[in-house]
Amino acid sequence: MVPPGSTRNKPCVALEAALLVVDVQEYGSRPEKGVFRDTKRSDMPYFFDRVDTVMVPNISKLLHVARRSGVEVVYTVIESLTADGRDASLDYKLSGPLHVPKGHPDAAVLPELKPRVDDIVLPKTSCSVFCSTNIAYVLRNLGTRYLIICGQLTNQCVESAVRDAADLGFLITVPEDACAAKSESDHAAGLHNMKGFARIVSSEALQAELSGQVTIPSKIVSKKKRVCYLNVAYDEAYGKHVPEMVLEMFADAGAEPFELHNCKIAENEFPSSLDSYSGFLIMGSISSAACGAKNEPWLGSLSVFLRKLCEEERPLAGVCFGHQAIVRALGGTVVVNPAGTKSGLQTYPLTDAARASLDLPSDQEAIQLFCHHADTAVVLPSHAASWGYCTGGHWGMTYGNCCLTTQTHPEFSTKSGLGSLRMILENDRRGRKGSVTSLLEPTAEEIDRQIGLLGSQTGYKALAVAFARLFDLLPSLKRSHQGA
Repeated sequence: MVPPGSTRNKPCVALEAALLVVDVQEYGSRPEKGVFRDTKRSDMPYFFDRVDTVMVPNISKLLHVARRSGVEVVYTVIESLTADGRDASLDYKLSGPLHVPKGHPDAAVLPELKPRVDDIVLPKTSCSVFCSTNIAYVLRNLGTRYLIICGQLTNQCVESAVRDAADLGFLITVPEDACAAKSESDHAAGLHNMKGFARIVSSEALQAELSGQVTIPSKIVSKKKRVCYLNVAYDEAYGKHVPEMVLEMFADAGAEPFELHNCKIAENEFPSSLDSYSGFLIMGSISSAACGAKNEPWLGSLSVFLRKLCEEERPLAGVCFGHQAIVRALGGTVVVNPAGTKSGLQTYPLTDAARASLDLPSDQEAIQLFCHHADTAVVLPSHAASWGYCTGGHWGMTYGNCCLTTQTHPEFSTKSGLGSLRMILENDRRGRKGSVTSLLEPTAEEIDRQIGLLGSQTGYKALAVAFARLFDLLPSLKRSHQGA
């Protein structure tokens, strides 16, 4: 018996929940590809725009918080068990047919939402995933009571899954802005029909609901959090002082005390247990990440490791060389700056992505930060959001939910940073006098003036707080959701 007053509008319990992503794959999401091979973007602007700018970004955010809170992640894709599709439902055979041969690239989930190794991906050959797969059996074995369903199409495969799941006894939640249909009216009709079977919410509300249930990995045994410093700096002027600069920078941001673990990448020392860390940090270096430049032998191994961190959505922050190395590892382009070494306090333009990631006012147009770099990121990786572009290239980026990078040097505003920067600029003056292309002339007087301007780094605190928030180092009263 169901007790009087019972309702389906119950918040999800993360450890009893699963997130089901329906059919967000190459076959049915891109113009002039798969089922839409004869359809241009201009033929269906509503659908393709909603997929790219609404549904996919919101599902990405939900995946991030779901994984952190212990929610199981399940994908379903249209894919036959045979090459000719003879196992597909009659409805699929009569609908075009709807058919993706076994193992075909069209069955792949969109790269922005790429499944992790331990996620579950179920190929289906019917509108409802519950008709052509053993998903009900799988969900029961996972201990699932609450099922979050999103994807496409709202009024077809999503709605069919919702109806069947409700009849099978699951409590359903549908984040409406993590779904897409071919038209606004189709989307509205699907939501209207599902109201009798599911709780309809916004993805933002669902993220907040799950964020309050974030679990701490069992492998972390120390109460004090650990940040892994991927050390690529080995010079006296800068590398020697990075650990103290980092600790001072996070302290200025109001971060809780943490342990900074030094991994010497130049000696091929990489962390063995990723779960031991709340974040990974890579700072500046006298080495180059530019294409065509002389690169260190360890850069290849570092690139592989950085890609792994991003694929697993491990919190990752990069500063200067770190920014360039991450950009290159993820498929962007880094070159030697044709304008020469950039060094000095610079004003940088702000994009919406920068304002969101740095928690800046919506009407703020620029920020001042110190830079010192000879290489520049001219092309960002696919799906990265630029913080702004200037003569020094892209000065920062947000990649997914777990990666922030900047070409600038916020750490120079710390007490240790002032001394380190003075040594760097003195080395510039002695070694490159008369041949440097820079934002400042390498004279002793100009060095003094630039050191004095470090207090004008209007973006120092914003960057430090953003990194601390990314690594979950802020006291609970100061924590907020990391924007994408």
